[in-house]
Amino acid sequence: MKKINLTLQALAVLSLFVAAASSQDHCGVSCPVCTGDLKTIHSDSGKYTGIVPNESFSWFTIYVPESHGEEEEKGSTSFTLGLFDRFEAGLTLGLDSWDLRGRGKVLLLQEKKIIPGLIVGIGNIRPSGIETNGYLMLTKGAVWSSLPLHGYFGVAKKFEKNEVEEFFGLSIGFVPKIGAMAGYDGQEFHVGVAIQPIGRLNAGVMLLDGKEFSLFTGISGQIPFFN
Repeated sequence: MKKINLTLQALAVLSLFVAAASSQDHCGVSCPVCTGDLKTIHSDSGKYTGIVPNESFSWFTIYVPESHGEEEEKGSTSFTLGLFDRFEAGLTLGLDSWDLRGRGKVLLLQEKKIIPGLIVGIGNIRPSGIETNGYLMLTKGAVWSSLPLHGYFGVAKKFEKNEVEEFFGLSIGFVPKIGAMAGYDGQEFHVGVAIQPIGRLNAGVMLLDGKEFSLFTGISGQIPFFN
């Protein structure tokens, strides 16, 4: 009963994000479909870092049956490499447009007790420079009533525009291998549930902008030739 009550309280917290975010006609700088990045990376110890661990990889794919955003993308697949526990680089490929985008980020400050981690990154890198953005992001993990929480907050600016967008998110682990996440990408709000059925394989569902259903899966592990 206590676990159920805590879960209901956690869902109530996630609902606050829904009330805070308004529906938009286009996605933001932190859109999981466009960037191929959920920004909820964990190390082998379970600690939230926001960076793929050293000598490791992450492969994430999200599919949107009804398409998403101004470009009406059906989804994306993204491959990311982590080096030195401080740096990661990745490529994201649109499933419908075949548009290839790069991204990278560096962990400037490690998280410590009450001090959040600090990450600087660049996303949606394209030859044209359109939609390419730079951002700063704070990350922090905590435990609330025995529930592990992992959150982030950041600001980003597209290179071709003057406006600054804020983005933020929260993930909650309810029971082992099952959790929920919510995030605001700068323009739209997304909420989802994920499970870890076997090993380092993850799968889940996400509601984009409160109206578009999507499926996602991801797998992570050590880079073979580094072992």
